[in-house]
Amino acid sequence: MKKSLIASIAQKLKRKISSGEISSRIIEQDIAQEYGVSRTPVREVIRELVKEGLLTSIPNLGTFVKQYSIQEIKNIYEIRGALEGLAAALAARRINANEGDSLLCLAKDIENKRLAENWNAVYELDKQFHKFIALYSRNQNLEKALDDYDFKITCAYANLFQADRFKGNEFKGISHIAIAEAVKSGDSEKSEKLIKEHIAWAKQRILTD
Repeated sequence: MKKSLIASIAQKLKRKISSGEISSRIIEQDIAQEYGVSRTPVREVIRELVKEGLLTSIPNLGTFVKQYSIQEIKNIYEIRGALEGLAAALAARRINANEGDSLLCLAKDIENKRLAENWNAVYELDKQFHKFIALYSRNQNLEKALDDYDFKITCAYANLFQADRFKGNEFKGISHIAIAEAVKSGDSEKSEKLIKEHIAWAKQRILTD
């Protein structure tokens, strides 16, 4: 029960961090009161999140949400690009017809939401699209690694931007539709190339916005 409680609190804190709801100091007592627990499991959660690199503990000052430097964001994007390129190549080899159709429908939905300027929907659907690429790679270790880097990018976004982060010229790089079509067709080389270009463009935008 204790492990499940710690895991539950950790997931809730992660959601708050990734959304930007919590962006500065972590107050143990406040968290304990919010979730109706003692400070002991909260301390364990904080220790785990510090190990994961999501929180930073500063002696005599407290524990704070990790603030990513520009260089750290560049590094995260570079690793994610390499990993997701591999995932897209594997997905192109392993995806079935129904999954390919679903991925393409999702890509078209993203484009429709972008044209309608429904930026919050675009953001959520984009996250889903990239999770599907990882899932269809049929490699759980790769999927887990991508989830970690995707979460770090989400946290970096929350630190730098507001909810309208996808406004303006977003998604004018390599489109989700082009990626989905390449994966659906089984072209692993093209799938890897397109998604790497897609992520490189996203990196360029976040670092020049």
